[in-house]
Amino acid sequence: MAPRNFPAPQLKPSTRSKNKDAHPGQPVIDAKQPRRSKQEMEVVRAQQAREQEEEKTRLETNLKAVAQIEDELLQEDIQRRTSNHRSVGIAPFKPQLQADNGGNLKVLHSLTSEIPIELENPAGSNVRVDDEDEGSEGSQDEYRPPACEGHVESESDGESEAPVDSHTEETTTKNTGTRKGKKPKPGRKDVVAVRETVAEKGTPATAEATKLKRKADDSNENINKKSKKTNQPLSGLIVGWDRNPSGSRATASIASEVSQDIDESMVQYGGLVDDEENDEIERVAIRKDVPKDAGGKKTLPSLIKITDSKPTTQLTKKTIRNGARKWKLEHLPPGTDRGFTDQFIPLVKAKAGELEHPWAELNPSQVQELVDHVFGHDTYTVVAEDVWCGLIAYRLSNWRNIFGSTAASAVKAYIESNPENMFVRGAEDIAEFGCFQNELIMYTLAHAHFADFDDVPDAEKLERKPVGALILAIQAVEHAFKSWTTGAYVKITSPKGYFSADNYGDKIMKVAGKDRRTKHVNNRRATQYTPTINAFKDHHWNSILSAVRDILGENGNKRKRSKSASSRASSEFDMDEVEADKDYILLSDDD
Repeated sequence: MAPRNFPAPQLKPSTRSKNKDAHPGQPVIDAKQPRRSKQEMEVVRAQQAREQEEEKTRLETNLKAVAQIEDELLQEDIQRRTSNHRSVGIAPFKPQLQADNGGNLKVLHSLTSEIPIELENPAGSNVRVDDEDEGSEGSQDEYRPPACEGHVESESDGESEAPVDSHTEETTTKNTGTRKGKKPKPGRKDVVAVRETVAEKGTPATAEATKLKRKADDSNENINKKSKKTNQPLSGLIVGWDRNPSGSRATASIASEVSQDIDESMVQYGGLVDDEENDEIERVAIRKDVPKDAGGKKTLPSLIKITDSKPTTQLTKKTIRNGARKWKLEHLPPGTDRGFTDQFIPLVKAKAGELEHPWAELNPSQVQELVDHVFGHDTYTVVAEDVWCGLIAYRLSNWRNIFGSTAASAVKAYIESNPENMFVRGAEDIAEFGCFQNELIMYTLAHAHFADFDDVPDAEKLERKPVGALILAIQAVEHAFKSWTTGAYVKITSPKGYFSADNYGDKIMKVAGKDRRTKHVNNRRATQYTPTINAFKDHHWNSILSAVRDILGENGNKRKRSKSASSRASSEFDMDEVEADKDYILLSDDD
């Protein structure tokens, strides 16, 4: 016998986990916002009711103001239209009157005669329908003003508000008992409902307006009259123009219609040339005044004038350099090559060493100032990308490369001569130097920048401090250490291993922000040291310049200073001291 299936036991009702600590009967002690009392709620509701009433009053006032402006503009348009039709020499408009059986006068509307306007008829007055007889000749010339918006407005004033009210009632009935929705903002219908006049829809019919124009007399008495024959040719036409008299003749009825059209208007409709007609008349008239050419033939002048415009050729840099790939000293003005090398270039290097952005080029105004100082004022004019700016760019590029090669030789000599003392094991091993006054930085600054100077002046005598040269020395030492990250020298051959502006100059980079939008951020790789160096006092610069004098030797021969950095790096360094960590300290302990 199969076992009996018993029903599964039902689960007992249990409290939800989030309601285990909830006690409805107990007051909430840690409530962030206390419950407002009944009196406070009444004050809030009264304040809201007042604000709603003020808002409603403000909207009604604005609607009435807009409606009043539109009514005034409409009345002004009506007055202008009425005044324009009453020109000088035309009698003012007199409405036609018609008497009904009750003795009242009715003014017939000029266009919509279906809606007469009743006027009070004083007792005993005679009614006159028209000022002139119906059969008079002047009835056709009587002036009738066009229908204006003022009459239509007066007729439809009582009808415009009814659809708005019914729509409002339907909306109110439909929304009764439903959820209260967002109250719509007042719109164009609300303005129309408040207006006292209603603008006429559309433009007045042009056909009705044309009926009011004065027409010429319709009598055809002088149409078929023949003019007297004269021997003189017709004015304005060439003799013999009517070469096809038989085909161009028309019946009297056609001539009557054509003359009638000509009398009404001087402008006729254009289109294709009629049958058996051509433009030979115009051709003869044009050829009459055309001059003859050398062969005796008359030729019409061409309406199209073609001018030969030569395109302006933009000179390339190679063309400006007379075919040379680069600027050379021979491109300078005659007699300036010696002064350019001996006097001008040292001033250019000193000027570049004073720039806060050491990787920037000198602008033409700065170059012009140096040219005037060396070769005389207004002797030569400097423009962008000329021989002066080109040769200066070459010399400054070599000047920056000297910083890189000098720092590389100094770091190599320092590491190879102190293989065991390269690493800093603790704070007690850190040598005390001034801010940016490490011996490697001072050595690089001395031989790369001050080696060509006759003497190193004191800080008080310098009008501008060599900020840019010091930044280049700092970056050159940092670049040299990157080849020794593995403990042995590894030459970096990729473009990222060059000591250039692409790797060490300021650069605008695109960085994705937190909102995933791309932002342009200035990566201040060179000018990040500028605020610290600009804060140096004179005693800081005197300490730096004193170290430079000691390295170069104040009384040494200048030719000895111009030796390569690799030949004297090991002899001029004190190898017993320990080199500081590569993380530069911006402020020394003495500051």
